[in-house]
Amino acid sequence: MPAFSSVGNVVVTKIINRYVDNPEHNLPLILGTIILHDARTGESKAVMDAEHITAMRTAAASAVATKYLAKDGWQTLAILGAGSQAVSHLHALKHMATIREVRVWTRSSEKCQAFAQKFDVKACETAQEAVTGADVIVTCTSSKTPVLESSWLKPGAHINCVGACQPWAQELGVEVMKKAVIYADNTPGAYQNSGDIVHSKVTVFAEIGEVINGTKEAKRDELTVFKSQGLAVEDAVAAKIVYDKVSVLKDMTS
Repeated sequence: MPAFSSVGNVVVTKIINRYVDNPEHNLPLILGTIILHDARTGESKAVMDAEHITAMRTAAASAVATKYLAKDGWQTLAILGAGSQAVSHLHALKHMATIREVRVWTRSSEKCQAFAQKFDVKACETAQEAVTGADVIVTCTSSKTPVLESSWLKPGAHINCVGACQPWAQELGVEVMKKAVIYADNTPGAYQNSGDIVHSKVTVFAEIGEVINGTKEAKRDELTVFKSQGLAVEDAVAAKIVYDKVSVLKDMTS
């Protein structure tokens, strides 16, 4: 995933891989490497692990979408999944609202309990228990079949759909997609690669950038879905932020 960012004049190349069996071996689902170059000279400035940067920039995008699409004053968060994306989304979304309750569910009850104990949130036995009544929902699973159904959702809920980034994958039931107003980070990419959109054949109403710049409406009172595929420019900006912070720390200790 190559990208150029005029913010800081950097070019970034990310080599990313995804192995669905990795969690069984206590390895991250997604692994990768980011190489940061100076766009003015081509000089390689840093080689970074991509796991945490990918998790943070994905959660940051979801946090922005939540800012614009969720109802004001939301208080209840449900997270389906307990991997690195679940962790980063929990941290990011805590900055967006005064959250009264966080619920988590994942297929492994052991991992669910461990996540709940580590972050002091409520572990749920079923996805339905986690989602029912939630204001904001994050789905960050590797599921090939839906983990969330429309009958569980309260009116006006907002969903950040982070998994199902391949045409064969699916996190949201077809009825969820058909009832919701769909937003994406990149519309062509969503139509091509989002399994939830491929299966349901729904139309993307707007890109989140169009909501931010005011050209498309944020329909906060309706069920909304932000379909996150991930953009290479997010990696470029995030990697530059990390590089700058590390450079400052090096200067302070040298």
